[in-house]
Amino acid sequence: MGTGYVRNDTANNIANGNVINADDLDGEFNAIEATFNSSSGHTHDGTTSEGAPIEVIGPSQDVVATAALLRPKTTNTVDLGTDALRYKDLFMEGNADIDVTVNAEGVVTANAGVVIDNITIDGTEIDLSSGDLTVDVAGDIILDADGGDFKFQDGGTEILRITNSSSDVIIKPIVDAKDIIFQQRDGTEVARIEDNGTFNVVTDKLAINSTAVTATAEKLNFTSDVTSAIQAQLDAKAGTSGPTFTGTLTAPTINASTALQIGGVAITSDSGELNLLDGSAAGTIANSKAVIYGSSGEVNATTLQIAGTSITSTPEELNILDGVTATAAELNYNDITTLGLTEASKVVTADANGVVSFDNGTTEESTVVSSSSNAATINLRDGNVFTHTLSENVTYTFSNPAASGRASAFILKVVQDSSARTITWPGTVDWAAATAPTITATNAGVDVFAFITVDGGTNYYGFTLGQAMG
Repeated sequence: MGTGYVRNDTANNIANGNVINADDLDGEFNAIEATFNSSSGHTHDGTTSEGAPIEVIGPSQDVVATAALLRPKTTNTVDLGTDALRYKDLFMEGNADIDVTVNAEGVVTANAGVVIDNITIDGTEIDLSSGDLTVDVAGDIILDADGGDFKFQDGGTEILRITNSSSDVIIKPIVDAKDIIFQQRDGTEVARIEDNGTFNVVTDKLAINSTAVTATAEKLNFTSDVTSAIQAQLDAKAGTSGPTFTGTLTAPTINASTALQIGGVAITSDSGELNLLDGSAAGTIANSKAVIYGSSGEVNATTLQIAGTSITSTPEELNILDGVTATAAELNYNDITTLGLTEASKVVTADANGVVSFDNGTTEESTVVSSSSNAATINLRDGNVFTHTLSENVTYTFSNPAASGRASAFILKVVQDSSARTITWPGTVDWAAATAPTITATNAGVDVFAFITVDGGTNYYGFTLGQAMG
């Protein structure tokens, strides 16, 4: 504690109206002098006689000091030191909130780590709390690991390692039973180093000096151990299981103790049968030679025969069968004995005169006719025999007769209703004596009529085959 100011004139001699002695003033001046002595004066610590604490500093009280902080009176106005006059050391406890650019000409030591935005640097680890990390430099990016390993992790699990082994570079996956896969930009796989050590190149992705290697792995395997003249080596490898030969061999002799195979299928032909191919031309039939289809699957022949019988059908006629899905049994329905004469389970044919003879009876469908709103249509495409049980007075229409010059004939059986119904015939029907028959009026009475037209329905000739037959 320094010398604080204590008034000497305790008798209060220095007052208005009193006689002031020199000793009184002397004592006061000496006390004031001692108080402001540079080494022993009062301390302004707020205690008795020491003066109040100094809380503002500067010509305009620019710096404010309190028991808790030292701050500028106005933000961003006071510098701490200058470029020429600098503080020596700065000791801080807690956080430093610096809203300016920090120019550190010395080493910055942060024993508890450094946090920059969402990047944390602490000890031997740099963490990024979110997003991607971009390292962008004007020169090269150099990774220098004295331990010799570069380890790549995903979520803390190491998946790939690049290792320096006596200046050899080792690249290996760390997760067991996983491969190293090489892909194009679009994700297409071109090669794979499999877990079992196999280097697998995708088909059509291997080239030597820009020339694609088109041989399969199986073909390349046949050159295993070949070191000199290909013919001599192939001769020496004659005993190789499953060899494949391509190109031209000079007078080769192949002796096989078992059957030769192509595509895994045994060749059972003897040499004579194989020689049938000698002289054959694609698309053209040669006598006593094998038939080889042309590039479009065609075969040209002067005469075709089946069981010694020449096929006289034209290509256009044969093409009618193109797309037929019939079974052998269905095709055998065409195997008839006599044209124009019907046979059991055979197709119906016409003879050379276009006549069909039925060796047995024929069966036809009976088509039921119904009326609506006093009208009914008899469609001659539906059959040749029709039956109609009347339920109302009805007017008939005959439709779809054969064309003029051909005949359409049909039979109509009419059954009367419980209430007598009437029939109005088409005006094109010509009855005997130009008089239409009167139908039976008895309940369930049956009348049978026949009609024929040869002029496309311009005229129908009507006949009464029987009445009141029910």
